[in-house]
Formats: sequence, C-alpha cells, structure tokens
Amino acid sequence: MKTVVASDDIDVAEIQNPSQEEINFHERTKSCIPICVKDKVDIKFQGWRKWCIFGILLFLILLVMLNLALTMWILTVMKFNKDGMGQLKITKEGIQLSGKAYFLDDLVASTIKTRKDRSLTLESYKNFTIKTLDVNGNLSNQIYIDENRFECLGKEFTIKDPNNNVLFSTNADEVTLGVNSLKITGSGGAVFEKSLMTPLISADVGKNLTIQSLTRSLNIEASGKINLESKAGSIDAKALGDIKFKSSTGTINLISSNIILKDLQKAKSESIPPKMRKSGIFQLCICENGRLFLANANGICATFDLDFDSICT
Repeated sequence: MKTVVASDDIDVAEIQNPSQEEINFHERTKSCIPICVKDKVDIKFQGWRKWCIFGILLFLILLVMLNLALTMWILTVMKFNKDGMGQLKITKEGIQLSGKAYFLDDLVASTIKTRKDRSLTLESYKNFTIKTLDVNGNLSNQIYIDENRFECLGKEFTIKDPNNNVLFSTNADEVTLGVNSLKITGSGGAVFEKSLMTPLISADVGKNLTIQSLTRSLNIEASGKINLESKAGSIDAKALGDIKFKSSTGTINLISSNIILKDLQKAKSESIPPKMRKSGIFQLCICENGRLFLANANGICATFDLDFDSICT
C-alpha cells in the first residue's frame, strides 16, 4: 500500500495517473515478496524456562495417570458392570439386591420383596420403625420395635388368615376375636374391667374353670338359655352375700337324682310326742317370702310364733 502525502509541488493528475516506472516498481515488489520471506522464526527456550515447562508437563501426566488409577480402583472395588454395581443390579422393575444390605439412614420404597423361595430378614441393633404418611405428610400408622416393647400406632389393628377371615381386630370401640376359641394359659387368668360377651366359656380337659369377682358382683345374663354344665366334675357357686337365680318368664329347673340342701333351719314342733319323731327325716317347707326350712316328718309344716321371726324373715 502506497501512502501519498499532498503538497503544493505535487500535481493532482500525477496522483490519479501513475507513471510507467511506478507500475513496474510495484510489480517487481510483489514478485519479490515470496522470495524475500524465506527465513523461519525459531523460538527457543533455554535454561530454567525449559526445565519448568518439562516439570509442568510431567506433573500433568502424573496427575492424569493417578486419576485414571483411582477411577479404575473405585470401579474394581465397587464392582461396577453393565447391569449395575456388584450385587446391586438395575432392572426394569427397580433395583435387585443379592445378599446383605446396610442402610445408614432412612429407606424410602414403595415395595420390598424377595425372589421366589427366599426369605426376607430385617435387622436393627437398637430399634426398628415402619411409618406410613397420609396425603398431607402427617403420620397415619407406625410400627415401633425396640429391646423392651412392640408398639403399633393406628386407628385399627387387624389380623387375618390366608382366607381373609378376621382372626383379631381392635379399635377404640371394641376388640373382636374371630377364632374358634381363645386360650389363656397364664396362672392369673384373664381380668376384664368391663363386660365380656361370648357364647362359651370353658377350660381345658382336666383343668378347673373359675369365674370370680373378688370385690364386686358377678352377673351372668343371656337373651336365651344359660347352661352351666360340668361333664366330669362338680359346679361350685360361692358368695359372701346372696346367690340369686332369676327367670323373668320361664322356670328354674334343678334336674338331678340327688339334690342336697344343707344347713337349712329347723322349725320346732313340741306338739308331737318324742317317740313319734323320726330322727334324721324332715319335711321341706317354704315360707310366704320363698324361704325354705325344715319341719319334723310327722308334724305339720309350720312354725311357732317364737320361731317365725327367725325363720321366715
């Protein structure tokens, strides 16, 4: 590129129309450029600069090799493969784990199951907790197990058999047992603070059955019949106060070939001579209020006025 500086001695026509000599000089200059630019520029590092660059390159090579070695070691120890990591495999249904697994924090999963013919064991050194949350994230049910107790938190607890029949169910209102029989083997028996509704109360073969209320009354009620039966022993009814058998519309039947009423009061009958009295034989009498008493077999079924207050009241 040629720079032209304007002055008073230069003609403008000469600038616009260059001479033949200037054109020839320009062509010679252009042809000389590839010949003149032949020398190469060499940049050389000598001394400490060269060793510094070599050291940096060597450090970078060692760092890359160390990273590759650590990566290969991690892949080998964790047993990474195309299916997953060691005994942990990723499948279409989820994650499949073979062997034991240790969880150091919470485990969140929708389904936990084993392969066919394999058992599932859940272990914990301190406590084990299972929780379920509602749609708002609040706690709805919980199972807590530790060294001393087993707790279940929920509105209802139900146990069913493989046929979906209810064996045991409990809530805040009632406890339901769907089994054929409830067996209590403790020496203290069972204590019910409120009422008990059941069609049958029985004891094992060879064992005694005792129904008692130590400080209050004991009531046995039924809309139908009440059967007290002992097939291989006796039935004892004891009370500090009265024992009452009441039937509103029916009768009370005592059916036996041998009925014994002990310690009944005896009425005095002085009008009968002593030689006509039969020792050990009495007749059974009843007062107007329903109380039973004994009288002499050959006498009348009555009491004297002195004995009336003590027997029929």
